[in-house]
Amino acid sequence: MQEYSKELMEFIKNYKVKYRQYCAPTLRRYETKRIIMLVSSILVGIALILAGCFVLYASYPDIGKGDAKVAGFLIIAGFCSYCIFKKLFEDGIKDEIMGEMIDCFGDFHWSQFYQGDPYAFVKAGLFPNFSSKTYDDVFKCKYKDVNVDIVEGEYTQDGGNRDVTVFDGVVIKLDMNKDFNGHTVLCTKTKFAKSPLKALEQTQLEDVEFNKMYNVYTDDKVEARYILTTVFMEKLKNIKVAFKCKYLRCAFYKKNLYIALSTNQDLFSVGSLIKPVADE
Repeated sequence: MQEYSKELMEFIKNYKVKYRQYCAPTLRRYETKRIIMLVSSILVGIALILAGCFVLYASYPDIGKGDAKVAGFLIIAGFCSYCIFKKLFEDGIKDEIMGEMIDCFGDFHWSQFYQGDPYAFVKAGLFPNFSSKTYDDVFKCKYKDVNVDIVEGEYTQDGGNRDVTVFDGVVIKLDMNKDFNGHTVLCTKTKFAKSPLKALEQTQLEDVEFNKMYNVYTDDKVEARYILTTVFMEKLKNIKVAFKCKYLRCAFYKKNLYIALSTNQDLFSVGSLIKPVADE
């Protein structure tokens, strides 16, 4: 723990130096644009809400379904205007600033396209099959000789009238330094839990507290007990806290470790409108 703290403090020190020297000057160029987008989001939001209220007032007392739908749409759009302007602002600056920001973290590379096989996530048992995908942020790095992919995206399945989201969040893929041949999936315990894949059977571990929080499905019960150590579970809990995630799945599959963290948050956002762009 002491070694980890020393390493973390060294990282924070180096990050602050690089950020102030290289990132902050670039980010400050967008401060005027941020203020304009913030004011615009407020004015547009107020205008849409007032327009919705006016539709309701003008059609009172004989409010029809059409008027109610229009008014509802305008009011909802008004409340969502901040999020829309925030996304537009972020998309406008991300390509330029993300590269410089990620350099602060060392051997990290950022893109908005995943070059790996996304269907490996399905085969690993992280979530059901999908028909379309949208990537937000993709990071690749090598940490202590371990290759790491961090993929933030949404995966949907064609549901006829509308697409159904099968997973929205972050998937982390790591090379494993432990030898294993089987396939094991760990899931946060839910009320209607079932095996993610037909070939995997549920098993219980010796840790009673662990069994209260997670379900384990595997095709090799002995190996599952070997790889799901107390130390690993503690690290998994730390990842869950760091990504502010309530539900997760973890899979040991074909020499890789996959961790899926379900979250509706934009975890790698760089475009807040209410804070200065160069906020460290």
